Amino acid sequence: MSGTWSKADLHIHSNHSDGLGTVPEIMDYVQERTDLRVIAITDHNTLEGALFAKSLEEMYDFEVVVGVEISSAQGHITGLFVSEPIEPGLSGAETIRRINEQGGVAVIPHPFANRAFGPFGLKAVGSVLGDLAFNALEVYNSSPYLVYAKRLAAKTFAGGQGFASMGGSDAHLLRAIGTGAYAVPRLDR
Repeated sequence: MSGTWSKADLHIHSNHSDGLGTVPEIMDYVQERTDLRVIAITDHNTLEGALFAKSLEEMYDFEVVVGVEISSAQGHITGLFVSEPIEPGLSGAETIRRINEQGGVAVIPHPFANRAFGPFGLKAVGSVLGDLAFNALEVYNSSPYLVYAKRLAAKTFAGGQGFASMGGSDAHLLRAIGTGAYAVPRLDR
């Protein structure tokens, strides 16, 4: 990627929730095996891994965004650029409000995930999108378990439909990091 664009993966999980890699393993993997310039650790309902990654940032050649994937009452909502924990179980609207109060960006990840997992799977925010004032929508997710859900998201939001859209790897394994990267304006340090 050249010019004023960089690659970002803003949906990575560490062993601080259900990911398998430790934060140092993730940081080393990104540095040595990818061309990513921006990452976010977005563990479920905890900032611990993201804050740890941010504390290591100056040792690496890429930016770290502090993030979290919050389990709201309507499904998962990712908060990027947050600094304070947000408790799970709140309504989607309240979760987004608390993200925005911190100056964060509220992203709806895998909006149709429940269809991929059936009636016993994840709740999906896709059914209440019209009721939420989120900032961006994840229209591509490279998780192999979400094939149907990501096809539905891509079809539903083809052309943007007025939403800021993004992709993410939703990596729970090191080798998945960067597989859902997307272009962002270059952040020069």
